[in-house]
Amino acid sequence: MVLCSFAHGTLIFSLMVLVLFAQDGIFSDSDTRIFSPQSKFHMAPKAQKIEEDTLARQSDVTVATNATPHAEYKGFFVYVLASVIFFAYIGWTVVPEPWLQKIGVSYYPDKYWAHAVPAYSLIAMVYSYVFVALVNFEVKTLKLDDLRNFTDEHAVYPKNPEEYVWKAPSGVWDLPIGLVNDVLYGGD
Repeated sequence: MVLCSFAHGTLIFSLMVLVLFAQDGIFSDSDTRIFSPQSKFHMAPKAQKIEEDTLARQSDVTVATNATPHAEYKGFFVYVLASVIFFAYIGWTVVPEPWLQKIGVSYYPDKYWAHAVPAYSLIAMVYSYVFVALVNFEVKTLKLDDLRNFTDEHAVYPKNPEEYVWKAPSGVWDLPIGLVNDVLYGGD
């Protein structure tokens, strides 16, 4: 029962995120948000010609256009679609089957899927987190004897590193790992 309510909460959260993305204009063709100052919402479209008026050109009043960008239409459509799907899902899971059959709705899937799809989604999400952590740990981690653990192409080496080995450094220098191992572990 707890897993089912957690799965419902996850589905509700994912639908809310979808609605928020739709409101922010993420599903638009442009890279800008709908209500940002750089967006097309505040600018006249290039294709539309505005009649020129010399008096209007001399004033500091901005001529408004009623052109609405496509991102606003798409965002509203995704918002309405996500809301309809969300309320249909809630209705399907909450309303008892005899009531649905009374009003003539008999083509819905089994109620098992109301719990199974969110639960499978949660398990897939957990497995993906574990998989990404394992890939980062096992594949992306360098071996201990790899020199990239100690230095990189931006390292600054002193001209004569032996003079800095037995003294306190006056500046920050990268010492070659072979020289450090020779001093620490008594190499030849």
